[in-house]
Amino acid sequence: MNNRQVPTEQAQVKLWYVHAGRTYYRALHYGLLNINEAAEVLGVTTRSVWNLVKKRKLRARRRSGRVVFPLSEVRAFRSAVNRRSQP
Repeated sequence: MNNRQVPTEQAQVKLWYVHAGRTYYRALHYGLLNINEAAEVLGVTTRSVWNLVKKRKLRARRRSGRVVFPLSEVRAFRSAVNRRSQP
């Protein structure tokens, strides 16, 4: 049995995929996201995510030749944007 405690203030992120006519989802509490997953969590296009990386507002990492984004970074950016948009 897994005894890992998940912080209650950070809800899990659910990412949906459709493959061969079936719908699958992956629930994340922590980990790394690819460019498509990061764009889905932020609600923007992949081009917008690359622009955020270029402007150094979102940090990308390379793992085994692939570009990935830490879920914690994506969540922090999303919450910062939400705080700025609220009056």
